[in-house]
Amino acid sequence: MRRRFVGSVVVGFVCLLVGSAVMAAQGERLRGTMFATYFDGNTIVGKTGGGETYYAYLLVGGKATYEGADGTKDHGDWSIENKDHFCLKWRKRWNGKNRCGQAFLQDKTLHLYGDFQGEVKLVGYIVP
Repeated sequence: MRRRFVGSVVVGFVCLLVGSAVMAAQGERLRGTMFATYFDGNTIVGKTGGGETYYAYLLVGGKATYEGADGTKDHGDWSIENKDHFCLKWRKRWNGKNRCGQAFLQDKTLHLYGDFQGEVKLVGYIVP
């Protein structure tokens, strides 16, 4: 019985260490008001699933605008749900569906995990 308990503790500790290393590699997890602090005054530059460049502007207050390199424009809303899930809903893109996930900032790269997997670059002044 003692051996099984010690083995479980060791496995749990290893999982904790691996999880911490993965989080550190992803950067700082953005939570709550940190989103507004980092996004205000910044442009997010990314690639669509088809490889086209786009520019997104997330404004304090939850409004968002989108502009594709091909001139496509859209607008929508962003919000924070459950204190740490970044959600984005465009009027046209994604058929108007809300997409949510976790966001990590490492240097000026924003890593998104969830409904919109990938990474995008922040262009502009980053306020820690």
